[in-house]
Amino acid sequence: MRMDEGFSIHLVGMWIAFVTAALLITIFISQVSQTLRTHEQEVRRLQELVNRHERIASVVTLAAGAAHELGTPLATIAIAARELESYAAEHLQDQIVGTDAKLIRNEVERCSSILRGMSAQGAECAGENPVSIRLSDLLSHLKQRFPESQRNSIKTVANDHLEVILPVETTRQALTALVKNAIDASAKGQFVEVRGNCANDKISFIVRDLGTGMSPNTLNRIAEPFFTTKAPGQGIGLGTFLVRVFAENMKGNLAFESVEGEGTTVSLEVPLVKPAES
Repeated sequence: MRMDEGFSIHLVGMWIAFVTAALLITIFISQVSQTLRTHEQEVRRLQELVNRHERIASVVTLAAGAAHELGTPLATIAIAARELESYAAEHLQDQIVGTDAKLIRNEVERCSSILRGMSAQGAECAGENPVSIRLSDLLSHLKQRFPESQRNSIKTVANDHLEVILPVETTRQALTALVKNAIDASAKGQFVEVRGNCANDKISFIVRDLGTGMSPNTLNRIAEPFFTTKAPGQGIGLGTFLVRVFAENMKGNLAFESVEGEGTTVSLEVPLVKPAES
């Protein structure tokens, strides 16, 4: 009996040791598997980051080449148009010629502005120092960037006394791209609303339109470089991509909500820059 009891206790001990070892091995394998999954996710994230930076580099290269090739002829056209405008006013006394020459100068400046917007400055702050500005003034200056025929359809809402610190020109370029997309998606007579607010150490901009909206597939690809639903010649698919890069560089966020036939709401949030202590 004593031998049987001793054997039983020994057998039970072996089973306990076996179960304990199996449990520890299971836990170890589970932790190793979780570590591998985390590592794979990190590798994919880094690969996506590398691909994104490569796309940004291609955009910068494209912009540099375009600026180099188009800068000189655009400047020549602008000078010729200015001289034609002056000559028409002084010698021809022809208001129509002068108006056309002024139109040419304005369109040349618009082309130059597009080239600047395609450059690295369109995606990054490019050394721009944050400065203090009232949100209402920022949105007012934004509105002035559009032709007079489009300004009446842009409604801006912001607290007149709310001042923020941010890279003004880069932020204005980002908002210009968002508002332009909203106008392009809206029918004639529809308003585009731009709101600016500051809360919880964040500056938020909301651009809302009641236009055509986007399908789920378009919504998933909206911030991809060179993706556009516009007709040829009306856009190359860089505006929203550069806004997303700007938001990421500012450690902010860019989000879209859209329903086909009902419109789109874009939210751009950037951290509030604290004033430097004197």
